[in-house]
Amino acid sequence: MHATLMRSRCGRGRRERRIDRHRATICPATGKQRYRDHRQAADALRSRRRARQLALALGLDSARREIRVYRCPWCNGGWHTTSQPPVTAPR
Repeated sequence: MHATLMRSRCGRGRRERRIDRHRATICPATGKQRYRDHRQAADALRSRRRARQLALALGLDSARREIRVYRCPWCNGGWHTTSQPPVTAPR
């Protein structure tokens, strides 16, 4: 397992946090990458958004369309990313 130290996002930034780089596990029910918590899934979503913006700036197309994260009811508290809009309750 590789680990990288990154500076905190806060302005004063003297604290550092450890980011573990590991292969994401796959959810047996959905076949999607499983993230351990909301923060890890949100980081993946931001990373994909940046990659999509870079591809657009270079005149390339990106197949990644994820727009939100959600908690998976099947993989024991894991989180996933999806390209589907949020589900709203009917009125």
